[in-house]
Amino acid sequence: MIKKVVGIITLIIFITTLLPLNALAEERVNLEQISDKMPGDQVIIKGTTNLDEVTVKILRPNGTIMYVNVIKGTENGDFEDVIT
Repeated sequence: MIKKVVGIITLIIFITTLLPLNALAEERVNLEQISDKMPGDQVIIKGTTNLDEVTVKILRPNGTIMYVNVIKGTENGDFEDVIT
């Protein structure tokens, strides 16, 4: 019986050491809604995140890349990017 308990505890310890500690952390990006825009209008992309940086990637309707930018978040997790 003791061997079985020790075996189970050893297995639990082994499995938990395989998981990185940040695997249980939730990475989150909340993006504020963007209203309809006309060509030439300014687009403001903003939101909050618990990540250090956010990559913004905008695609054209045909799937090609129109815009890419990496934004550093502030200490409280806010980020903002303006596109004209």
